[in-house]
Parts: sequence; structure tokens; C-alpha cells
Amino acid sequence: MKINMDDDDLNKYKLDKTKIEESSQSKLFFTIVMGIIVGSLAVFILYTTFKNWEAEQFEKEMRKIVKQSQIQQELLIKKLEAQKVLQEERRKVADEQNRLNREALEKKKAAIKQASETCNYWYKETVKERTPTNLMHREQSCALYTKLAH
Repeated sequence: MKINMDDDDLNKYKLDKTKIEESSQSKLFFTIVMGIIVGSLAVFILYTTFKNWEAEQFEKEMRKIVKQSQIQQELLIKKLEAQKVLQEERRKVADEQNRLNREALEKKKAAIKQASETCNYWYKETVKERTPTNLMHREQSCALYTKLAH
């Protein structure tokens, strides 16, 4: 069986074949473009998701760092307050010790003055009347004065 085709039929067949090829090429081009668009969109979504996750991780780490620095700051403040209290207590102890030392010094000066006056009194009494009692009181009072003064 032989098909007779005249030139019109042959041209028509060639046009149909060209249209089919053009249609196939258009579909292929459309498919490639859509693939590129979908791929680009997928990459964009993945990139954005990763960046958001990365930003969240960074934010979490920064919050941890801020919290740690706040804790360290609070500890430092407490330490400084404790040092201040300790310094104040030491100052009070030193002030009390200084007061006690002044009182002791004043008492010693008063005792030396009294011993000096007593020694002088018995010296004068011994010059007036040289009795064994006056000599004994003079020796004792002057020995006490010497002991306290040196």
C-alpha cells in the first residue's frame, strides 16, 4: 500500500511536524524555566530558613552571655559590698583600739604625774624631817616614778 501525497499534503505534513517540534521545544523551555524558578525558590527558602535558625542561635548565645555578665556583675557588687562592710568593721575595731590606747596612755601619764608628785612630796618631807618612815615613803614613791617613767 502506497500513500500518494501531493506537494500540498507534504507541505502541510511538514508544517504540522514543525508545529509539533515548536510545541515540544516550548514545553521543554517552559519546563526548564519552571525548574530553575522552583530550584531558585527552594534555595531561597533553605537559605532564609538557615539564616533565621542561625540568627536564633546567635540570639540565644547572646542572651546567655548577657545573663552570665549580669550574674557576674551582681556577684561583684555583693563582693564589693561585703568588702565595704569588712572595711567598716576594721575601721571600727581600729578606732576602738586607738581609743583604748589613748585611754591607757592618759592613765599612764596620770600615774606618772601622780608618782612624780608623790616622789617630790616625800622628797620635800624627807628634807624637812629625815625619819625612817619618810625615807621609806620617798624610796618607794621615787622607785615607782622611775619604773613608770622609763
